[in-house]
Amino acid sequence: MERGMKCGMKLRPPARCRAGGFTLIEVVTALAVLGVGVLAVAGVFVQGQITSHSQSDLTQATVVCQSQMEALRNYHFADSELAVGGSLTSAVSGYSDQVDSTGQEVTAANGLTPVYNRWWQISVDSTGTLKTIAVRCADVAARGPIVSDITVVDYRSCDPINKSCP
Repeated sequence: MERGMKCGMKLRPPARCRAGGFTLIEVVTALAVLGVGVLAVAGVFVQGQITSHSQSDLTQATVVCQSQMEALRNYHFADSELAVGGSLTSAVSGYSDQVDSTGQEVTAANGLTPVYNRWWQISVDSTGTLKTIAVRCADVAARGPIVSDITVVDYRSCDPINKSCP
């Protein structure tokens, strides 16, 4: 027999004799490459979801923290609510609470589930005319891969014109 094989009634070289289409090895290789690409893209989507959720939690913690800061800003320099004290790392009576995701204080009576610990600390400088107000909010329990923990700080000076200085 000549070089080649019989295709139909004529002798042809092997390359021409093959029917159109792909071999099994070509198909499996193409599927493997496609599968690796799909998995890479899926990983990006998963990471995006995790990041989005974490940023949502951090934004929620910021809002809860900022609401307490706004409440403290409403007091005058000499008001007893702005008395020096508190801690940013532990609960101190009158300077801490637990709140739900909307910022509502959790009490035994309302039965809400605590989401954030909220602590605030007020300090005064050596001249007695500038108070530093710091509010920290952190997750009660880790709810995801990133713990929401934020601190906001504000300064309040006394106002000698309105006689709010000690």
